[in-house]
Amino acid sequence: MGDGFMWPRGWIECDAKGRISRLIGTLTDITLRKEAELACTRQNDMLEEQVVQRTSEVEVATRNLHEAVRFTRGVINSLSSRLCVLDENGRVVATNQAWREFTCPRCAKSVACGENPTAKDFYMACWSASDCKQVQRAIADLLARRRANYQFEYECGTDGDRWFEMVVTRFAGEGAIRLVIRHDDITQRKQDALEQRRISERLKQLGGHLQTVREEQSALIARELHDELGATLTMLKLGLSAAADSGGGAAADSFYSSMIGLTDKALQATKRISSSLRPAMLDTLGLLATLRWYVRQFSETTGIRTMLRLPDYVRVADAANISTFRIIQEGLTNIAKHAGASRAWVHVSKCNGMLVVCISDNGSGIQPADMGRSDAFGIIGMRERAKYVAGELNIFRRPAGGTRLAFCVPLDCRNPEPSLSGGPI
Repeated sequence: MGDGFMWPRGWIECDAKGRISRLIGTLTDITLRKEAELACTRQNDMLEEQVVQRTSEVEVATRNLHEAVRFTRGVINSLSSRLCVLDENGRVVATNQAWREFTCPRCAKSVACGENPTAKDFYMACWSASDCKQVQRAIADLLARRRANYQFEYECGTDGDRWFEMVVTRFAGEGAIRLVIRHDDITQRKQDALEQRRISERLKQLGGHLQTVREEQSALIARELHDELGATLTMLKLGLSAAADSGGGAAADSFYSSMIGLTDKALQATKRISSSLRPAMLDTLGLLATLRWYVRQFSETTGIRTMLRLPDYVRVADAANISTFRIIQEGLTNIAKHAGASRAWVHVSKCNGMLVVCISDNGSGIQPADMGRSDAFGIIGMRERAKYVAGELNIFRRPAGGTRLAFCVPLDCRNPEPSLSGGPI
């Protein structure tokens, strides 16, 4: 019959007396059913193999997931930052070890997840009522997706010597809203910043003190030149003039005339050096008269036509007087040296309790890179002078060409009294 499956069946029929009357038999071809059964068996075996394989893969994935969770938890718990996660209702659903172990100096118990079902308790432990409201508003905005992050620095400690920074961020992407709160101890950073400010202030005081000493020395040298050397040269000139008038021949007259000319040059040089060190009129006639004299001298010496506008009257402290004059002096000197300008403008005015100085020119204009150079000592010196008298100085390139310097100082600026005590810098 060939390949296939047959199902034979047979039975006996009996008559009324129970005797066999006939035999009946059937033969059914069940090849298709057997083939279907074999196919089902093979499919079942294949499914069992796949189940075993998938089960093994799931077990491996589960182990990997557990390992990843353990690794992630270990990493998060090893962080010194105090971390927690809030759900959409603002409740803490996860924390790290640092959060659980942290005890606020103002709080009697540890800030742990079980003891702190809501982050509000943590806020109230360390912050004022206004701080709590501010942070709660920010978290509400984060939960409502009105902002992406929030940052806040706060002090937490009975002695006021511990500082923390709170950073709140929202999980990116779609899905349930989760917020991550991080608290970092920034006490050392605060202390370093405070020490840096102290050092900066002391350096500023030292720089101002050195400027004051330099100005005092310049004034002393200028007085010595004017009073001693100037007087001596004047007497020498008078003596030479008297000797020349007494007669002595053409040769003597020529000699005396030459000596008188040299003496005049020495007197002019003495006056020029004395004025450059410290103009005497700055102490006697004041800032405005000194500026009129200096700008006129600058124009005559350099050939740069300089326009000067001054208020009718101005009065500031001695330190501001000196700083203002020196800044204008340095600004005009830079124009003469670097700008290649033919015209310059100096405008001094009073505005809202400030003395405002603007210097501009029509030269080539300063380059932005030049303003930040470490060897731009003129600009550095002007900025330091401005800071010393609580002023502000800005230099920028004019759109129409040239450079503009703006300096302002409070009219009520007092003479700084630098204190250089407190240890080495």
